[in-house]
Amino acid sequence: MATLPEPETTEAEVHAFRALFAGTADAAQQRMVCKWIERATGMWGVPYVAGPDGERDTLVLIGGKRVGVMIGNMATLEALEAARALAELKRNPPAQLTPAARRETRRHNSQPKP
Repeated sequence: MATLPEPETTEAEVHAFRALFAGTADAAQQRMVCKWIERATGMWGVPYVAGPDGERDTLVLIGGKRVGVMIGNMATLEALEAARALAELKRNPPAQLTPAARRETRRHNSQPKP
């Protein structure tokens, strides 16, 4: 089995994480945690491990990269808009169609368009 890479971690990064978890991290510590997450998840690398266990280990790295990308995407406007849309959908769910209304909708949608 291949050994997957572990990110080097400094004492300052450990303190930054501890402060983040305690809710007391300053801006520099928050940036430090973000940089560590980038390194740990391989956000900017190409995930590949050669060897007999390479496929499995590569899939593990791809999963880590996905987590890193998801965390990074939380800072985007698209993530904010999606969260707002989901909250609105939960507040005002669409009306449930009756079985007859569903059949009518299917029949209408299946008719050829002019």
